[in-house]
Amino acid sequence: MIEARFTLDLTPLKSLTPAVVKRVLKVALSRAGRVPKAATIGTAGAIKRFGYLAKAIRIKTVVYPSGSGCVIVGPSSTYTRTKGKYTRGEHKGQPRKFQPSKYAHLVERGTKRSKATPFLQPALEQSKNPFVQAITDSMRTEIEKVLAARK
Repeated sequence: MIEARFTLDLTPLKSLTPAVVKRVLKVALSRAGRVPKAATIGTAGAIKRFGYLAKAIRIKTVVYPSGSGCVIVGPSSTYTRTKGKYTRGEHKGQPRKFQPSKYAHLVERGTKRSKATPFLQPALEQSKNPFVQAITDSMRTEIEKVLAARK
């Protein structure tokens, strides 16, 4: 797991109800999450066998009751593709299933038999500043929309 933390000043949201704050945060985080997702897809696209790892990258946004939020970018556990059939063993004749979420950590960190090909860490470094700018802009626009609707 690769983690980055940012702190934003949310004092303009103090006058709003908790449900509105949660909605504003959720929309803003989802919109800003596109930046690290694009960077992750770009770096994962260099890892080619079938290209499933780059295709499996998704965004998950979580807003906690405390008012903090989280954007998770990585391969989705629900993304599964089949290609070809097993030619040997007990599964002979059955379709081969590929689920990138099950092997992404091995690609990122490597194993004793294969060297690491990081795709998350470079994407994080590449998208840190643009993400902060995107979250700031999207928060500003969402707050303006809500305050304009209240008038």
